[in-house]
Amino acid sequence: MVSSADPAVSRRDFAAGETGRGPFIPTNRASNPRAGQWTNAMSHNMIADYKRFLMTDGEGIRCSLYVSGCPFHCEGCYNSSIWDFRAGHEYNDRLEAQIMADLSLPYVQGITFLGGEPLLNTGVLLPLSRKIRERFGRTKRHLVLDGLHVGGAHARRRKPRQA
Repeated sequence: MVSSADPAVSRRDFAAGETGRGPFIPTNRASNPRAGQWTNAMSHNMIADYKRFLMTDGEGIRCSLYVSGCPFHCEGCYNSSIWDFRAGHEYNDRLEAQIMADLSLPYVQGITFLGGEPLLNTGVLLPLSRKIRERFGRTKRHLVLDGLHVGGAHARRRKPRQA
């Protein structure tokens, strides 16, 4: 096992010149951004794709929103084509209206957020989640799939791909 104090293991910092950030995980092996780093610095409110009525991205019939952008570049990533935070098209009112209309159908269990990295696109996903909860209460389930957590609490964390 390689120690996190091992100087041979380099620290990945996705915005090394940025100042005034919150605390970070004190290990050379962490590839996570520091607190507050992702909200506006990376995300550009871009959507790679929206798919209606799927049964592959969670339980039941769901809608899936694929956000653009991921700095982690994991080996074996199934969506490497949308690592660019500017890929796809900008999130807009028309898409939001379509999502809400689709979710209003009684056979749709909820929505799945994928990417890219959904947890780095909170500028789109948090307001949308709040609107869904406001309109549908707890009748529509939200599911977030991010590559760093698939398989359980970092149980199978993938090695970041070298840029």
